[in-house]
Order: sequence, then C-alpha cells, then structure tokens
Amino acid sequence: MAKVNPELINLAIACGIQTAYRDMHRRLKKASAQAIIGALRGLGVHIEDETDAPRVLRRLTAAKRRQAVQPILVAWSGRLRPIPVTLPRKFNGIVSATITLEEGRVLNYCWKSSDCTVTQIDHKQTREFQRTPTHKLPVKGIMPYGYHDLRIYVTRRMYRSLIISAPQQAYSDKGGSPRWGIFSPVYSLHSETSLGAGDLSDFRRLAEWSGTHGASVIATLPLLPIFLEYSSNPSPYSPVSRLFWNDFYINLESLPELAACGEARELLDSQEFAAEAESLHESALVHYGRQATLKRRVLEMLSGYFFSNTETVRYREFLAFMIARPEAIEYARFRTSKEMGQTSSQISPGDHDIQFSSLANTPVGYYLFTQFSIQKQMEGLYSELNMKGIKLFLDLPLGTHPEGWDARRFQDDFAEDVSVGAPPDPVFLSGQNWGFRPPHPERMRHNGYKYFIQVLQHHFQFGKILRLDHIMGFHRLFWIPPGLNPSEGLYIHYRAEELYAVVCLESFRNEAVVVGEDLGLVPAEVRRSMRRRGILRSFIAQSEMLFGNRNCFAPVPNNAAASMNTHDMHPFTAFFNSSDIAERTAAGVLDPAEAKDESTQRKNGITSMLECLRDQGLIYRTDPSADEVYRAFIRLLASGSEPILLLNIADLLGDYRAQNIPGTVNEYPNWRILNLRSIEEIQTDPRIIALIRDVAVLRGRCTKAVLPAGSLHD
Repeated sequence: MAKVNPELINLAIACGIQTAYRDMHRRLKKASAQAIIGALRGLGVHIEDETDAPRVLRRLTAAKRRQAVQPILVAWSGRLRPIPVTLPRKFNGIVSATITLEEGRVLNYCWKSSDCTVTQIDHKQTREFQRTPTHKLPVKGIMPYGYHDLRIYVTRRMYRSLIISAPQQAYSDKGGSPRWGIFSPVYSLHSETSLGAGDLSDFRRLAEWSGTHGASVIATLPLLPIFLEYSSNPSPYSPVSRLFWNDFYINLESLPELAACGEARELLDSQEFAAEAESLHESALVHYGRQATLKRRVLEMLSGYFFSNTETVRYREFLAFMIARPEAIEYARFRTSKEMGQTSSQISPGDHDIQFSSLANTPVGYYLFTQFSIQKQMEGLYSELNMKGIKLFLDLPLGTHPEGWDARRFQDDFAEDVSVGAPPDPVFLSGQNWGFRPPHPERMRHNGYKYFIQVLQHHFQFGKILRLDHIMGFHRLFWIPPGLNPSEGLYIHYRAEELYAVVCLESFRNEAVVVGEDLGLVPAEVRRSMRRRGILRSFIAQSEMLFGNRNCFAPVPNNAAASMNTHDMHPFTAFFNSSDIAERTAAGVLDPAEAKDESTQRKNGITSMLECLRDQGLIYRTDPSADEVYRAFIRLLASGSEPILLLNIADLLGDYRAQNIPGTVNEYPNWRILNLRSIEEIQTDPRIIALIRDVAVLRGRCTKAVLPAGSLHD
C-alpha cells in the first residue's frame, strides 16, 4: 500500500477517523488514502485529493475555535462537571448562563473570570489556535434527570448546549428468578388460521403458551416496516423507518371495523381469497409481496369504511393518535409517493395539514389507518403480556434503509455516500457490508440526538427489554467508502459517553432493560463501558464453541443475555453436523480454503464442548445426537446466573435452516423461513414441553447445580 500523506493523516484524526486498526489476527491494518478521503467526504468535508489536506485542516481548526462550548454536556447522576468554555484571550469580564430544565424551571448563573479554572490547550495543527485559554465554569447542585437547555452569554454572544442529566446506569430489574423465554421471528410463525406468515396474534399465542410453562420473556426480530417491493431480501435490519411499526403484522380478525364492513367480510369469505390464502399457507417460505397484496385488499376496504364513519370511539382514538404522532402524515405521504414512483430526495418536515374526512379510499388514508391499527394492536399485545408477567424483548437495528423515510426525513443525521459494515472476523471471513448509511457523528450531536431519542422512546413504550444492535457503534463504526470492499474499510469514532447517557436516561424513564450486541471483534473499552452503564452483554454459545476452550462454558457472564445462536447463524442441528459450512460454501460466502479452516475449527470446538458436557454429567453416550447435545447444553445454560436466557424456536424444533446467511441475496431465501411446525403443533409437542419445563425449574430455583442427563424430563 502506498504511504499516506502525513497531512491527510492529521486531518483524518481531527475528524475522528481512525487510520489503523488491529485485524482478527492482531495485525495492524492501515487505511489507504482512498479510504480516508472517502470517509472525509462522507463526513461532508470538501476535499479533492491528498494535497488539499493542509487547507482543509486550517479551515476545520478555525471553525472549532469559534465553537466556544460543546453542543452536548453530560451530567451523570445530575452532577454537571465544570463547563469548559473557550473565551477570548485576556478575557476579564462576566460570564452568565441560564439552564432551562425540561420541566420549565430556569436556573441562573453568573461567573467572574476569577471564579473559573483556566487551562491552556496547545493545538499543534495551526498557529492561530495555539495556547487557547479554556475556562471551566463550576456548576453547583444536582439537576433532575432530563434534557436541559444551557445558554451561555459572553459579551454580546450567546452559545447554546444540551445537558443530558442521566443516571449512572440503565434500568435493572434485578431480584427474583433469572428470566427465560423463546425467540421467534413473527413472520416465521404460522397457525391453522394464518395466511402464511405470522402476525401479532400468532406471536401473542406463542408468548402466552410459553408463559404458562414459566417463560417471562418473548423475543423477536425488529418489528419495523420494510419495503415489501424488495422481497428478494426483505431484511428487518434495513427498515423504512425506526419510528413506526410494520403493518404486515396486523391481524385482520382483530380489527373492529371488520365486523361492520360487509364488503371486507364478503372478500374474506370469497373463494378467490380462500384459494390464495391456502396457497400461501401451504408454502414453506414467506411470500411477502403476495401476502401483503392479499391483506391490503381487505385493509383498503376497512380504511375506506373507517374514514367514512367518524362518529365512533375508534375514530376518536385515531384523532388522539394523530395528535401524539403528527409525523405519521409525513410518513403516509412518503409511502404514497414511493408507490407512485416519485424519488424526491428530502422531506419537508412539519407539513401536517390534512382533512381527515377526505382520506377515505386514498393511499394516504390507507397508510394512516394501518399505522393506527398496528399501534393499537401493539398496545394490546403489550398490555396482555404485561398482565401475565411476560416482557417483550424487542430488537433495535443499527441502521435504516438508505431510501427509507428516516434517511430522507432526518437526512442531516446521516453520513453521505458511505456504507456501514464490519471487517473480516472468525465468523464472517470476508467482512460484511450492511448497505445502509451510518449516522453522522457530529451532526447528530448538533441536532441534540433528537432522532436517536425518538427511536429509543418508540421502542421502549412496549419493549421492556431492548437489544441494541452493534453497540460498538456507540464508540466507533466501520465505514466502507464507495468502490471499496469490507476489508478496505476504516473506523470512525463517535461520542460514546453522550450516547450511553441518552440510553441510560430513556431506559430509566421507561423501566426497560438494555442488552447490547457485542459480538465479533470488540475492543475491551466497549465491554467495560457496558458494565459501567449497566447494559447487558450478549453471550452466544455457538460463537464461544469456535474458540475450542476446554472449560468453554463455565465463564458465561453474569451480566449477559444468553442464547445458543443468532438470526445470522444456522440453528444448532446444522452447526453440530457442520452442514452450514457446506451450505455457505455453495452460496459463495466461503471459498474452499476458508471452509476447510472453519471445518477444522468447528471440529475442535465441538470436541471440547462434548468433553465439557461429559465432565459435568450432562451427556453419557460417546456418539450423542445433535438433539441430545442441545438439550444438555440448554440445561447447563439454564442453571447459570445470566439474567436472561433465550431459546430459539428453530432449535426447539430441530430445524437446520438459517433465517439469514450474511453475504447472500438471491442465493438464499433470507428472512423468509417459516417454522417447521405450526403453533398448534409446537404447543402439543411433548419433547418441547419437557425441555422448557426443565428450563423453568432451573431458572426458577436459581441454583448453581446442573441437572444430570436423564433428570426431570428426557
């Protein structure tokens, strides 16, 4: 690789770009000039080539000098550290400030220059920024938790900052027995009455059934809207928006309008509808486009009926929904414009004027009705599960579709012309490109993290356990500039303390537990920060097995949500038999050499696992089946102290198919796999019932003793 101009390196560092990192083999991987320039452009820095770096750096440094106070300040436990303020040289006047608390109360402050601690910061990049005096303004007292507006007045200028006053840690529901529950994608569920893919009613049935056997958690993939037009790879991790729910999961029979709308009822009872529903029901895969089209025919009729009958309790509830969520109008108009093939690059916020009486039989009315309906069904799901002591475990994806509503509505919060991904690691040897734009580290700060706060609040209203995808992104994200592959990307730094403060505050306010996805190559500082802030780790058994540790399962973290695998892995049956390696090789994800290396590593890991299980009396046979090993391992996990244990429905069913194979699009039916058996069959399967009862006993008594093979139920 050609040597990079030192001036370009200095500019990159000043912009928060990490110009080198250690790869999975601990080798130093240096960023190329092309990667650095691509990342700078993604940050909005106007640079032509390496020779431009000195000029751009001077301009950037001058801009930083004009920024007297940081846009975000954090007050942990309500205590604000002395505020650093850059003041003119030889300043000898008065500094005043107001803090308007979230509740509306105003606090007034005034400092003489003698009240301030003065430090000298030597910025070596430019002469004009050398030895700039920074005053530190002391603030006494403890502020209530919340978002507070700080305004500092110096001579005739006013500088503004947002104070985030947050508890030291996220909410914890410690006390009582460790939790356990079942994980299943909602779309994978199917029942005797479903159209094909599952809906919220199917999900509720699974949750309530598992609750009768002692489960207190039900987990799933993101429940956010996706572009069904792109059904070749309908990833829930690339949503249209992270601020609305997916109307694909509406249960038609639960809609009150259905009983009153004869036209819709007639369609549901028609032979044509029944034939298409039967075809979808018999498929082993989800057909998003076909099922959405079928449901939409009914929903459009119900929407027309709804907006033509405005003297109902439901309509008054709709008006309340619109008052609470006026941006739903923008969203509905956006979805309508996409249907019509319009490609406007940005949305004008605040255009909420609309005559609801004119919405009958219109696309905008359809999207408003379906968003209102799915919101009400989510409220009902949450209420019913909450009464039964079952927590909804939701999943918040890192990104959003580059052509989606969030990317257009909050365009300023996203970087330009770059993608987020991950470098090569032991599981994904070629690295990953996730195909969406990363958040802009500085512009999101200057916008007060409003978008991120709204996203958290949207999920926390129902998700009392929330998984944050790729929590390392609080510290740094792996950017892939255009024209480069994942192995050529580089890291960009973010303000971790500020992001943790937002999460801790919103978690505390909503009494919601937070789980961070910390898999793959993660710096030690990330896990230290997670522990410090009370955020649970993720323990994935199949990943741990790959390391071949002789005592591989004793150190399950006591601050983790544990599971056998993730949606990006094959179920345990395929893992144990190594059939997943052959499938990924056939799909082009692994080359023959990589497949051979992984096979060797897998064999060693499974050998160590079996020795561990035999030593603890969990298996006896020399050649156990995948099912025997899975059951033994789940008993081992269930007897541990980790606060949350999730059982993948695919593992309980002995399935071998992955929900998603990263690195594939058309080579594999990602996000379309239905469960091997219906909900009715799951609920009456004696082997599943026996295992989850064992888990309930082990979790309920919270003992360190491990059940030997053959105990309780086998």
